[in-house]
Amino acid sequence: MGRWVFFVAVAFWMSAAVAGVARADIFRCADSSGRLRFVSVATDCDGAHEVIVKRADEETSPASQAAASAAPIERRADLAGQLLTARECGPDCDTIDEAPEPIDAELRQHGLVDTSTRHYSRSSGRTSEVCSVELWQFDEPESAQRVEAGLSLPNWLVLRAGSLLVLAHGVRLELGLPSDGRLRHDCADLGRRTHERITGEGSTGRH
Repeated sequence: MGRWVFFVAVAFWMSAAVAGVARADIFRCADSSGRLRFVSVATDCDGAHEVIVKRADEETSPASQAAASAAPIERRADLAGQLLTARECGPDCDTIDEAPEPIDAELRQHGLVDTSTRHYSRSSGRTSEVCSVELWQFDEPESAQRVEAGLSLPNWLVLRAGSLLVLAHGVRLELGLPSDGRLRHDCADLGRRTHERITGEGSTGRH
């Protein structure tokens, strides 16, 4: 019975971890000159607004639904096809694709046209880790470069491939300990490998 309870607890924590990574906080704000900044802590800038504000299973306004449908289904499928599969992730790795979300209105004005997110989970003993790789597709490389310059996300890996940004982050859960959101090697490696697949060459990034 105790073994069953443990496995149920791990499954619950894994679900919570995926939800937590999926909703990992990114906030946008603008400085006095109007330049966009992106931070992981809302108090780091005045007038912060959460980015990618609605999940697919939450209530959305007609305007949000219209924004979500603006990116064709075919384009979403192509974007998701650039993410690594569970087999490519390695042994004992499971994947969960994030449901498409309405795109943040401000980011859409700055050229973001589509996003795709895949979560990669592993468990070992009393420890579970969920890594997430997000792809942000912009209308042109200059738009991606401008948004990248405003990102201030210390626990994320950010790489650019032309008009596409690759972002990797994660959370580690261990029984009896607080969750750990620091960027770990395995999550950063998934981001780099995704970038290499897209560019066909080695990559360099910033944390």
